[in-house]
Amino acid sequence: MNIQSNTEYGKLKSIVVGRPDGANWPIEDPMFKTWLTYPGDQGGHFPYKIPEDVIESVNENIFLLIDRLKVDFDIEIIRPTRANWKSAVATHDWVCTGMNTLNMRETLVTIGNKVIECPHPYRSRHYESQVYGPIKQYVQENGGVYIVAPKSKLEMGSISQKDNKLYARNNEPLFVGTDILKFGKTILYFTSARSNMLGAEWLQGVLGDEYKVEVTGRFYHYESLCNNIMPLDGNTLLCNADRLSGEAIPKVFKDYKKIWVETLKDKGAYKHPLGSKYVNLQVLNIDERHKMVNSDQPDLCKLLNAHGFEIIESNLLHTQTFAYGYHSLFCDLIRE
Repeated sequence: MNIQSNTEYGKLKSIVVGRPDGANWPIEDPMFKTWLTYPGDQGGHFPYKIPEDVIESVNENIFLLIDRLKVDFDIEIIRPTRANWKSAVATHDWVCTGMNTLNMRETLVTIGNKVIECPHPYRSRHYESQVYGPIKQYVQENGGVYIVAPKSKLEMGSISQKDNKLYARNNEPLFVGTDILKFGKTILYFTSARSNMLGAEWLQGVLGDEYKVEVTGRFYHYESLCNNIMPLDGNTLLCNADRLSGEAIPKVFKDYKKIWVETLKDKGAYKHPLGSKYVNLQVLNIDERHKMVNSDQPDLCKLLNAHGFEIIESNLLHTQTFAYGYHSLFCDLIRE
């Protein structure tokens, strides 16, 4: 089969799965620091040394998940290679250590037959693609097009504060894949603290007239789009009741059925969370019927089951430690 993905819920055939190996919190990344220190004081808790046993527990957890995806659902798995993210990358303008490749959807998004490497606003993730060799090779061998978005200079102030909100400055394209959701030929794009309007315009230019990039800024600006809403099938949205109301959802989706999530369990984190409990809203759509949900969220499992979905419960460890979930851990490459 060729690279092709136009929705978040078509039958999943091939995915990239992230890695926690070598995970690190950067100390030379001003954009990461700005994001951390707002709206609270959590920036004072970073960086800290991530223990090897924490990394290894996440690794073992993901290996079990991969086995389940392969055996039970015949899904092909592609992974980036390992790296020591404590090592630094240098440009003419700055030097910065890395972070990790656990959140693959932040840096890669597939639309149609195009796999797009996102212009991430963090210096620590800007040159992560050095470990994407197996992904690029797979895309080429399976009829896809691998596109690298323009590398920005990532000057001081690329993420700034205005009117008590954080914004990605609109002087060069910046976006993360977790602020993008696919609904067929409609692509929902969230202008947030990490994704700007120039990024949306660049994406529209790359996709051409075949797709419509629908831009919105209505959601809670400090969370990724996939922590606010998740498409479950062609007419159903999973919605975060704590972060948005019906008015926040763009009019193009007004006729969709909305399933409102009012209870999520705060799982805590090692030392201090990078992400909120809302990363646990994320689900992995195996297809329109089957949904993989974190087993630590029993209320969410019951809610989705009550709406007719078949739930595959599977634990996902340290989601709030690393700010990832069942959507951001993966980049889908082929969906039927």
